[in-house]
Amino acid sequence: AALKEFKKNGYQASSMRSIAENSDMTVGNIYRYYKNKEDLFFATIQPAFERLNVFLRRHTNNNLSLDFLPDNNLNHFMERSEGLPDVINQFADVFVEIFKEYREELLLLITKSQGLKYGQTKHKIVDWIQKIFYNKLLSESDEFMNDKDKLIYAKVLATGFLQGFIVLVEQCKSEKQLKYIIEKHIKAYFL
Repeated sequence: AALKEFKKNGYQASSMRSIAENSDMTVGNIYRYYKNKEDLFFATIQPAFERLNVFLRRHTNNNLSLDFLPDNNLNHFMERSEGLPDVINQFADVFVEIFKEYREELLLLITKSQGLKYGQTKHKIVDWIQKIFYNKLLSESDEFMNDKDKLIYAKVLATGFLQGFIVLVEQCKSEKQLKYIIEKHIKAYFL
């Protein structure tokens, strides 16, 4: 019932009363298990959140998680990895696994968590990806773009990149289709 309510209304517009009614419980009974709406929301998204964090930490030597997005690019990670194509393939595999189990929770985390500490997840990810693109753009000479223009363009690229993932999660129906398109999406931006 909580997942349906949060999916339909987002965190801010959802109510514990409505969740209780839809789960044939009293509001008081829900509060016996969850101290507040934020606690219930996190319990709803926690499996997807943790699964994604485990992957990020494991494959970046604990340098990256949704709790901590570093201010640098991934050069140190790419240098020690088998290469970018392998990293992309690994990411696509894990993303598809998370998608299979936690599609709705993943969408909640990224698109419907405004109003609580996870509400900035989407913006934090965009800001982090923007820094990666900005560093890449800074290394390229371009007579028509100064550093400020490159920063703006990096924001455009980062926003489009993350929004592409959101569209894929919302619209892809098969795992095979999702994996294929995720790989193409990452390669289009990074290779």
